[in-house]
Amino acid sequence: PLPRLNNRLSILSPFDNSVIQRDRLKTLFQYDYQLECYVPAAKRQYGYFCLPLLYRDEFIGRMDCKAHRKASHLEIKALHLEQHDFDEDAAIAAFARAIKRFCQFQQCDSVSLTHAYPKHLTQRVRRALNG
Repeated sequence: PLPRLNNRLSILSPFDNSVIQRDRLKTLFQYDYQLECYVPAAKRQYGYFCLPLLYRDEFIGRMDCKAHRKASHLEIKALHLEQHDFDEDAAIAAFARAIKRFCQFQQCDSVSLTHAYPKHLTQRVRRALNG
């Protein structure tokens, strides 16, 4: 039997083996990724330290976040979702589950979202994160 796709969303490091070869990533997945901490602030498109988001078998976006250690709070400064053909509700639910695991890893007790793109998803993602 063919393998089934996992409905899990993974938050990857910019140095993960699956994304470190940027040209290969773009060729295989049509996902253009650059770690922007080395880009002057005025020229950044997505954020200082965006993390790639892998959902099922496609890279669906990136997240710029900051863990505020003293406050035990994860601030998602921006969530950028690519053009897609996946079920938004399922992807948002998978993102919320991934953030819960990510918060545990980062030792954060709370999470907030400042912006989501496309903008119409902002409130839906906030509800999922707080639900």
